[in-house]
Amino acid sequence: MEQLIHYLKKHPEQQFLLKASILIVLLLMLQSWAACNLNFLFFPMLFGPAFILMFLHLTDHEQRKGVTRRFIENISIAPVPVPEGEWKQSGHCTTTSLLIATNVILFYTLEHSLPSLVDNPLIVLQQVPTFLTVLVSPLAAMFLHMSSAHLWGNMFFLWGFGSVVERRVGWKLFLATYLLSGLISSLAYLDLASWTTGHFPDYPGASGAVAGIIGLYAIRCYFKTILVPLPLLGLLSFFWPLYYQVRMNALVLIGLMFALDLQGGMDPLTLGRNNGMAHWADLFGLGIGIAVAYRYKLHRAAVTEKHLEKGLQPWHSGYGLDQKREDLQAAVKGNPDEHRARLELAETLFASGEHDAARQHYRDVIEEALASDPQAAMMYYHEYYRHLLGMLSPAKQFRLASLYDQQGDHVMAECCLTLLVEDSNTPDALREKAMYQQTLLMERAGDISATRCYLQQFLDNHPDSDLAAKAQNRLQRLQVHP
Repeated sequence: MEQLIHYLKKHPEQQFLLKASILIVLLLMLQSWAACNLNFLFFPMLFGPAFILMFLHLTDHEQRKGVTRRFIENISIAPVPVPEGEWKQSGHCTTTSLLIATNVILFYTLEHSLPSLVDNPLIVLQQVPTFLTVLVSPLAAMFLHMSSAHLWGNMFFLWGFGSVVERRVGWKLFLATYLLSGLISSLAYLDLASWTTGHFPDYPGASGAVAGIIGLYAIRCYFKTILVPLPLLGLLSFFWPLYYQVRMNALVLIGLMFALDLQGGMDPLTLGRNNGMAHWADLFGLGIGIAVAYRYKLHRAAVTEKHLEKGLQPWHSGYGLDQKREDLQAAVKGNPDEHRARLELAETLFASGEHDAARQHYRDVIEEALASDPQAAMMYYHEYYRHLLGMLSPAKQFRLASLYDQQGDHVMAECCLTLLVEDSNTPDALREKAMYQQTLLMERAGDISATRCYLQQFLDNHPDSDLAAKAQNRLQRLQVHP
């Protein structure tokens, strides 16, 4: 037992998976027990709001929000789980939207207006098959649905999980996984159903394709929190759909869905019935999505994002500096190009008193950003200057001062040049340019007295400079016309 505890402490991801697995088993046991004791569920279903309000009063919230505010923020009319905090994220989910639009348009136009066209050439097993329809039907069938409930159930899940995954994996891999999962799950389901029941059932629907996207989500976003809707009005929610969203880890929810699908698909295999065989389409699709995710090593990006998400939390909210630093270091190791993690790590090191390490992190990030995103570099340098009054390498520091000057931020330009002039490692030629540039900033700001004084100091320190003649002319002009 001690070896197991030591192993789990050294491997937090395995510890996370173990906790999720234990919770899935407990939920399955609770579900089985509740199914055998329906009377126990009568009072929670009847008095749902009262139980939820009691839960809100008993639980503490890290943001110290009031019960009423927390209650209102978690009300929803959507009867499906949705990822928490993803609606504010940047990035497009165009492919997800187009897939949903395609499914909806086909259902409410083609399937309603031309049912014979759907039943014959587009369903997987046609009444009058042709070479063309045999090729097209496996792909077309994944965009067809049996009813409005079938359609919107799939579409809600596709939007909830697909919009999150597409932002992270890109539309090409997302669409390929959707089509591949839908195709393979349909064909595998038909083969299994024919082997079990002795005949080929019809199989329209996007369930297998959507399950493939959920499989991607299970690997790429396993650490995410899902908002699971519970009926707010108890039994009345069947007539007035209003739900209260409770938080659950995504991996727990997907694992629970997998276990229930597996449980639902076992009876047809053992009893030889077709009823319930569609569960296997979901299982095949989920497996394809998981396989694609591991093929493209999405689990590595997931671990990095998990550490980044934890590392960006404020340390004063009960999240210690040591743990914050470990998470940020893991995030930087997983993705060295993630500037947010590196800047947060620099700030954390500064807060821990490790100023030299913090200074090096700031320098590296700002100098890299200067080459690709000067605006970001200037923003990052504000933090660096505020914490450590630090500077970059001399050449980069001079360029940064020029950028601030071009943007009209003369105060930061002056600060950059002052550090450059006072640093002993600055080459003489660059120090001359920096000092002369300071006189231009002073004159532009209207401080003529300081400009004259600084020009005279420049001439005293650098009488042989190439800029000495210009400095002398400017000094004479300011003395005659101040």
